[in-house]
Amino acid sequence: MSPTSLGFSFVLSTKAYD
Repeated sequence: MSPTSLGFSFVLSTKAYD
């Protein structure tokens, strides 16, 4: 998995917790 995908997944996770 590319770093960009990891970063994107992290953003989605943050929004999910928001």
